[in-house]
Amino acid sequence: MNAIFGMAVYGLIMQIHNGAWAMGRAAVLTPLAAGGAWMIALPALYIFKSAWGSKLNVYATVLAASVTVCFGAWAMLASVPINWFFSLSLPFPTIRALINIVIFAGVGVCMADVFLRVFHALEPDRSLSSGFWWLVLHAVIGMELFSLFGIFAF
Repeated sequence: MNAIFGMAVYGLIMQIHNGAWAMGRAAVLTPLAAGGAWMIALPALYIFKSAWGSKLNVYATVLAASVTVCFGAWAMLASVPINWFFSLSLPFPTIRALINIVIFAGVGVCMADVFLRVFHALEPDRSLSSGFWWLVLHAVIGMELFSLFGIFAF
């Protein structure tokens, strides 16, 4: 629930300059895109980890990925004041796009760090390459869904 809430509030603020209808639409579509990317890529995480010799079961894998998602949602929620400030003080589409790209990239790097640390703690003797490739897959699917839903339409 916190992932849905964090992404919904961030999506709402992303469209603050386009009025109430666009804000409500983004509040619904942003968690759908982020959650959709996670759900589409999640089976690949278990497959990648198993192919690289992981002994984690499905439940441990999903729980570890969920920790990362929750962290990312809280980081997005913490970024709302930054986005809000710059969206209102510098009302230029290029600046808004740049601010959102920086925030998404920063949160993405932090999420990748948390993700890799969690899996390293669970299996310290395993390579992190399977997790890295899953992160790349997840990021590509996420970018595609965000683009498809028009979330970055400034």
